Amino acid sequence: MLKKIQKIKKFGSFRDFTWDLSINDFQRFNLLYGWNGSGKTTLSKLFTLIEHKNDIDLIKGLNDYEFTLNLEDLSRITNNSYSTNTLNLFVFNEVFVEKNIDWNNIINSILLISDAVITEKEELERKKLELGNDDLKDSILWSIKTTSKLRTNLLASQDKFASDSAKKIKEKFKVIDTSDKYYFNYDKRKFNSFIVDNETMVSDKKSILIEKEIDELTKSIRPNVLQEISIELKHIDTHRLETIKEKVKSILHTSLIVKEIARLKEFPTIGKWVEEGISLHKQNNAQQCEFCNQELPEHRLLELEQHFSDEFIKLKDKITKAIEWLPTQIIKIDALENEFELYPEFKEEFKTLKESLLNEIKAINRIFDKWIDALKQKQNNPFIVITKLETIDNKVIDLYNSMIDSLNAVINKHNNKTKNFSDELKKLKFKLELHYASFYFHEFNLKKNRSDIQKQVDELSKLNSLKDELSIEIKRLEGLLSNEAIGAGEFNNKLHRFLGRKNIILEFDTENHGYKILRDGVQANNLSEGEKTAISFVYFVTKLKENDNKIEDSIIVIDDPISSFDSNNLFSSYSFLKNECGTAKQLFVITHNFAYFKLIRDWFNPLKSRTSIYLIEANIIDETRHSIIKTATSSLTKYASEYHFIFSQVYKFKNEEIDDVNAYLIGNLLRKLLEAFLSFKYPLKRSDFKTLCDVAIPDNDLNEKVYRFINKYSHNQTIEFYDSAEDTVLSESASIVNNVLEDIIKIIDPKHYEEMEKLILEET
Repeated sequence: MLKKIQKIKKFGSFRDFTWDLSINDFQRFNLLYGWNGSGKTTLSKLFTLIEHKNDIDLIKGLNDYEFTLNLEDLSRITNNSYSTNTLNLFVFNEVFVEKNIDWNNIINSILLISDAVITEKEELERKKLELGNDDLKDSILWSIKTTSKLRTNLLASQDKFASDSAKKIKEKFKVIDTSDKYYFNYDKRKFNSFIVDNETMVSDKKSILIEKEIDELTKSIRPNVLQEISIELKHIDTHRLETIKEKVKSILHTSLIVKEIARLKEFPTIGKWVEEGISLHKQNNAQQCEFCNQELPEHRLLELEQHFSDEFIKLKDKITKAIEWLPTQIIKIDALENEFELYPEFKEEFKTLKESLLNEIKAINRIFDKWIDALKQKQNNPFIVITKLETIDNKVIDLYNSMIDSLNAVINKHNNKTKNFSDELKKLKFKLELHYASFYFHEFNLKKNRSDIQKQVDELSKLNSLKDELSIEIKRLEGLLSNEAIGAGEFNNKLHRFLGRKNIILEFDTENHGYKILRDGVQANNLSEGEKTAISFVYFVTKLKENDNKIEDSIIVIDDPISSFDSNNLFSSYSFLKNECGTAKQLFVITHNFAYFKLIRDWFNPLKSRTSIYLIEANIIDETRHSIIKTATSSLTKYASEYHFIFSQVYKFKNEEIDDVNAYLIGNLLRKLLEAFLSFKYPLKRSDFKTLCDVAIPDNDLNEKVYRFINKYSHNQTIEFYDSAEDTVLSESASIVNNVLEDIIKIIDPKHYEEMEKLILEET
């Protein structure tokens, strides 16, 4: 059932209405009272809009309107969702009449079900039960509703996942580089597009990086361009290395063919000492030994010269030069001694390769050191032949050359990034975006989410196909069972009971597929307003039972089912409504007629726990009507006549200045109050309000003042307010209210006034 109208904005005279805590919730039975112009028709049209869902004619001329209706199950119907509501709602108002009845031609058909075709009717019931509704568990429509809700929830969770993921990625990149507009404005649209375009890579967990890789990649994305590195590291020349080795080997393998002195050969240090001594003696042309001062024997000098021959000296010189030359041939990479400014992502790799390469260089150069040591050994004793010479392993050379290639590759990557900085940066950002997308993809399990959504889509497709098939079959059976003659007979029986006569009937016109209204057997013309209202209302109630619809399953809204010009059918309308619609799931009756209001109120009163009564009012603000709904006061719910209600309303303004908002309201209230009071007191003059005033108010000044105010503010729907010397009555409005109550009613009938005042004070 409907619980309340939470708000109505920019919908006819309901400019800005909000249901506050002072207003009682709707119950099963709801009675709403309001005068003409208060907003009753507008309210009933809102219900009609919800009933018809997609009738755009109902909202013509309305812009930016809003409304929210709260239901008993805590769901809502709003201006955005009303077209899909499932309320079993039926509204009787002028819109219903316009849509269904052409008073000069035909009335639309009434499709009541024939009881004659029992088998088909049972089949129709089974089909309807199978189709069901949103609340009938395990029915097709219930399954569609629950499946749709599940799909909606899955789609909502997927949408939230995309929004949350996009927001996280945006924040990650914002920390790195705020100048990249693509990532600065990253949103779920871009995120979803990225996943669709790179589905294979995103779904591969290998795209997810470890923490160290993320850190390095984050650093590498920073928008700083570095200089190119203009060096190229060379391989070891194996041919040159072999040549060096052969030269050393040749020297070490050289054997002296001379008459050597055994002791000097055996003791190289002595030999070296003697060799240096001979050189000194020759330089000084010494004839005596500088050590022992003995004369040098000639034969000894000859022996020594033979030992230290020219061949010996040449070999020694060759060895000395080799020892001096060989250190210049060791492996050096001077370029690696410099520090290069590399991009962050290359620094660690370059450093590791450099350290490994330097270790290999040390290993190679240690072989050179051994070669030098061998030469020095030969230098100390040229007479020995050194045959064992350590060689450099080719694997070491290959490893060295491989590392050179790797270092050059790092340098090339660095230089390539500088040359193609923008493109390289895009690749790096893509890689990082791919990491985050893949991580969130698997964290949320998007693949399963999509699969679940597809299952619901497939299920919905199947269910909708079943629904369409059932709907077609139900329409076929309804067409088979429907009988317009039954509808006419049902209507005529009800109308005759309503009017108390049988001269007006409906007759089905097969050619026009509708009913003609006949009076005494001929086309009825010049129907009275009362007859039109009776026909419309009976027709509406009859149609409530179309296609086996149940009154007890229906929410029914009735807007003034009596004519403003013909109250002869007042009791007929009341009894008909009570008998036909009293079992409704929820009933709303809207009226401006106090007598009719009282009949309904008295019917509802024993059902107080299930009844709410309301007053619809319209105030004038900036020359515009603003309608509101409020809980009815006891002046409406307790008193026996409209007079009590009007008197209490006027009394509220006693001793208060009336502003332009309430001038129209109080003007009408005072006129109704005085007309009712004076007509009762002076029955011979009741047809003329001015004469009534003249008879009842002998004070000419008071008479003119009161009459002028009432006459001015009780006729026009729009009141013009202007500042002039003549328009002073409005400023005296408080005194006019007091004049009417104290100086007219109280003076004419003090006892009456006393009791009315007492009733109002008890109410407050």
